[in-house]
Amino acid sequence: MIYTTKTVTEELESYLTSVCNKLKPTTHGIYQRYIESYIAPYFENTICDKLTQGMIQSFVDRLLENGLAVIALPHVIKTK
Repeated sequence: MIYTTKTVTEELESYLTSVCNKLKPTTHGIYQRYIESYIAPYFENTICDKLTQGMIQSFVDRLLENGLAVIALPHVIKTK
């Protein structure tokens, strides 16, 4: 098993960089906005290897409590 000290945000930014040429500019922009607006503020400095199912569920619950439409939730969660 490979362990990482990268944060969730760093890992998602690396992903976006690696697939930049494979995504339409609009899709890349949407993913970037989801990361900046929802994921990065919530997980801040969370190390990927420390991320748990409970943390992800809390994130989803918070999105819903803050008024994110249920229909939009899969798009935020599926960013990567």
